[in-house]
Amino acid sequence: MENMIRRKGLIFTLDALIALMLIMAGYVFVMDYNVRPLQQKTNFQQLHLNAVDSMNIFSNTQFNQINETLRDEIISNTEVDADEINKTLPDIIGKLWAYNDSDYASQIVYQFFEDVIPLSYGYSMKIKGSGDDTNIYETDMLRPYRNISKFSVSGYRIISGYEEDIPSDSFVASAWAVEARKNSTKIIPFNLAGSGWDGENLTVDKYFDLPGNTTVSDATFVISMRYYPDIEGLLVNGESFNESDIYWLYYEYDAGKGYGVYGTINSSRLASALVNGSNHIRLIIKNGEHSSYVHPGMLFKVQYQSDTLYEPLKKKFYFDNTMGNAAAWQVVPFHMPKGANITNVTMHIEGNYVEKKVSIWVNADEIYNENDPPSNNSYDFGFSDLIDHMHATLSDGSYYSTGETNTVAVYLDMNPLGSEPETGGQDECEVSNNSYIELEYTVPGGILKYGMIEVTGVEEFNNGGPELVKKANFTLPDREITKAFIHLAQYYSWRVAIAVWNEDENEPAWKGNEWEDYQIFISATGRVVPTDIYIPLDRLNRGEVNWIKARDGFIGGSSDNVILPESTLELSILVPSMVGYGNNFPTKEEAIADANLRLDEILGEYAEATSIENEAIAISQVPWMWGPAYLTFEMWR
Repeated sequence: MENMIRRKGLIFTLDALIALMLIMAGYVFVMDYNVRPLQQKTNFQQLHLNAVDSMNIFSNTQFNQINETLRDEIISNTEVDADEINKTLPDIIGKLWAYNDSDYASQIVYQFFEDVIPLSYGYSMKIKGSGDDTNIYETDMLRPYRNISKFSVSGYRIISGYEEDIPSDSFVASAWAVEARKNSTKIIPFNLAGSGWDGENLTVDKYFDLPGNTTVSDATFVISMRYYPDIEGLLVNGESFNESDIYWLYYEYDAGKGYGVYGTINSSRLASALVNGSNHIRLIIKNGEHSSYVHPGMLFKVQYQSDTLYEPLKKKFYFDNTMGNAAAWQVVPFHMPKGANITNVTMHIEGNYVEKKVSIWVNADEIYNENDPPSNNSYDFGFSDLIDHMHATLSDGSYYSTGETNTVAVYLDMNPLGSEPETGGQDECEVSNNSYIELEYTVPGGILKYGMIEVTGVEEFNNGGPELVKKANFTLPDREITKAFIHLAQYYSWRVAIAVWNEDENEPAWKGNEWEDYQIFISATGRVVPTDIYIPLDRLNRGEVNWIKARDGFIGGSSDNVILPESTLELSILVPSMVGYGNNFPTKEEAIADANLRLDEILGEYAEATSIENEAIAISQVPWMWGPAYLTFEMWR
């Protein structure tokens, strides 16, 4: 228990009381003794000193020095705690104000000043925060009214850590998704491919990967091609489909040229055939009348949920071109973030004019050595050749980067530096700049605390019928865009041109200056119409309406080279995976619940947080978070 002397009937410590009464009595004596000769300036100075000294004494008085009954009542009925009795009165009033307990604050002011300030003075105390002034206390009709006073002065004290209606001892919380399942769409485009005239079969094999822990919710196979007379085979991971499974949107026979078709397969069998990891699609079609080939718009679309929040990153580190006489060597550093999951590593080395020796090292290990090699040769290394020599750790069958810098060293016609004397050849030797090491890896989930989730969506043009000139608009989300593609759909094609503009720009006229400024693609020659057409990100304005115009048939071709409304825009965006501190709540649990709700709202339809971490702090631990507020003591007469 705290040692404290209590004297019944005294509101404050004797020191504080005597000091304030002596000051007030002295000023009253001076004013009563010689009031008439005093000038207004002197009166004002005396009043100013009176107010400042009163505020100073009030500011240095502790909560435990006020009337015991009032103090205990405040502790029992407000948010002021017993362990705050050593705080000064301005701090206690600030907290009472923050919790809307100004009645108790008013009682403190009244009990402190009322018996020591002469009745010839009026006084008040108020607090100014971020909003309007709050009047804590103002004297009544027994003292002079402020609006008819001749002199008025104020003393100030800054108090920090308080704001009206924001409890100073409440909690705020943040939240971030440590693990999440994103809702995304993956487009697997088919490249334009074809066979010769009047031949046999055209066979197209397509391989693609789906992330681990993927749950496929829907799959659509968009078929756009020319063939005759039959589809010989259509297999997805060995699951067979035929023409009866295809819903034909466009189906046209042109004598002597075969069928020009566009259709879709969308069935539960298709989605069930897909697997995590590597997938294989095989298409076999006949080309009996003409040539058979894949048209623009042929693609495979997968909607899925996955724990993989980032598509694998790829980095390629190229060698410099190095020509030496009579030997050449080079060391290339490469690195990945610490904890990155390494999914693939490949390396390609080209050496020219070599006479005697090739030695290739990864970090401290020589992975290849050859004497008397071919003069010009290339060397290729895969994942299993490289991973055990890199700075990586193995856990549950996966390799993770340690974050250390790796090196690749290539020595042509010489031994490694620092080992044995050079064995140099006779003439020049070259390490080609076609040499490289390529890395594929995913970012660890823990980085989500500071990062984003990448999600991909696809939206159809879906306006009007087939047209030689097709225009569509899309309102883009106000999110950072990472990549964007147009997938044109055509059952006959020749040459296309595409322009993209936003709502702040004018629609470009064909072949005008603006068209050239806004054009993102034009076919170099006939039939060069890829299914994947990249949109430069500086052509898109997020959060606004953006327009796309595509046209065919402008050079040669025919009226059949229409663009279908089933053409699509593919857009990948970043969604924040964390939210900062929110509003104040009385308990830690309420603050965390609010943070988690805000995280769910910002993830929205894009992802679901499956593991959330929170940080909650009491704002009393950070007194600079709110304020400053101004405590004003005013006196007048």
